[in-house]
Amino acid sequence: LKWKKNISHNRFDVAKMEVDNEKIFLFINNNVESHSIHSSALFWKSSFGDENTSVVSTDAKNENYIFFIKKDVPDAKQFYLRDVLASRQIDFEAFEKATKYSLAAIDKRTGNISWDVPLEIPGESVIAWMGVLRNKIFIQSRLPNKMNISAYDIASGDFLWESSHNISSLYTSYDLTPAFHKDILLLPLDTSIEYINTDNGIAEKKYSDEDIDHIYSFNQNSIHNNTM
Repeated sequence: LKWKKNISHNRFDVAKMEVDNEKIFLFINNNVESHSIHSSALFWKSSFGDENTSVVSTDAKNENYIFFIKKDVPDAKQFYLRDVLASRQIDFEAFEKATKYSLAAIDKRTGNISWDVPLEIPGESVIAWMGVLRNKIFIQSRLPNKMNISAYDIASGDFLWESSHNISSLYTSYDLTPAFHKDILLLPLDTSIEYINTDNGIAEKKYSDEDIDHIYSFNQNSIHNNTM
């Protein structure tokens, strides 16, 4: 054991961690901390949003920036106060729809937010995956029986394209995660794998087999050199 840093139990429950060759980036609630990977010394601490803001996905593979998706939920007491005062049944679905997602980038050296853009992803969606390849950020979001892949410019967060796919109710039960192979995004579906062109989101090829009843597991570890 080289070093140990204690995190209180209530903070650990909401913590996410990313690492690169020099630093550890610790996301807790609406804060992010940068620590030395060699000694745990604190380099900087930065905050974003408020107590109703949390981080749902992060990526620190880029040399200069950390990319992350924020989730802003309404203040529950204020949101439901109207229903309570009017003696109406509490509308939990409306609360989910009022949730907002945004994509942001933080400078690894300073902790300053370089850009922060809202995402046109419905609040009731589940953000299942985020990946970075060269000059683009890719996000997978899911609604019941529907899954979307959207792409954004890595320098500004600008929206580039989106593709939609129908999925079964069992899709979320399995380990199905997009993977990169060279300039292609491999997207696992229920019974096939689509080859998505990362420049325009168009499916250029599909792997399928009549003997495949269902794909249960697929992720980046499923790709080894030119073998899938």
